Amino acid sequence: MKELPNHEIRPGRLPAGYVYRGRADGPLAGGFMREERQAALVHTLDRSPAEHAGPLIIYATDNPRHELAGTEGAPGARVDIGVAGVEAIYHDGKWHVDPDVADEHGVDKAFFWLTGTCHSLTIRTATRVYGIRAPRDVPLVALVTTAASLPLR
Repeated sequence: MKELPNHEIRPGRLPAGYVYRGRADGPLAGGFMREERQAALVHTLDRSPAEHAGPLIIYATDNPRHELAGTEGAPGARVDIGVAGVEAIYHDGKWHVDPDVADEHGVDKAFFWLTGTCHSLTIRTATRVYGIRAPRDVPLVALVTTAASLPLR
C-alpha cells in the first residue's frame, strides 16, 4: 500500500496547545471503515497519559466515497469552512455500542448516538475525504479553523 504523503494531510493550524504525536497508516488508522489507503495524525495537549485518552485526530483518505467511522448514516449539519467547492459536515457525537444490550439483544440493536465525549467534522473535496475528531472541549470554531488549514485544493 502506498502511503498518503505527510504534506497532503498535515494542517496549518491546530487548536491551542495541541501538538503532533504520531501517525497510523492503513486500516490501523481507523478513520474510514474497510479502507486500505488512509492515514491518521494524532495530536495531544501534552505528554501526560491522561491527555492521550482525548486526542485530536485528523484522518485522510484519497477515496472520496467514505464517511468518517462512527458517523455513518447519521444526519449532520453542513458547516461553511470558507473554502469554495469543499463540503464540511459536523457531527455532535458518534455511534456507540452498549455491550449489555448487545449481549442480550444483538449488536444491531445496541447502537445509539453518544454525545458529550467527542465531535467531528468530515471534509469532502473532489478527490479526498478528511475527518477531524476531537474532545467536546475543543470548540467547533477550532475544528473549522483546522479544517480550513488542510491542503484542500
